[in-house]
Amino acid sequence: YSNGKFPSVWLVLVFVLFATAFHFLNVLKDLDWDLRQGVLGMPQRLGRLTSLVLAGVLILSGATLAISRWNSLL
Repeated sequence: YSNGKFPSVWLVLVFVLFATAFHFLNVLKDLDWDLRQGVLGMPQRLGRLTSLVLAGVLILSGATLAISRWNSLL
């Protein structure tokens, strides 16, 4: 649903899913350093493999939602 002033809820959800996935992917390059420094965010706590799998699930979920709702943008 969009009233012209605000984006549709599904579009915001797609952005959130992609942004969260890319956060998990971005953390992977510094994961070991973060752990040595005591950074204990969710990606650090979950570990490399689980973070990578979760990022994949989030990207697939966002893409599926975007594709399924694309016609409502037209």
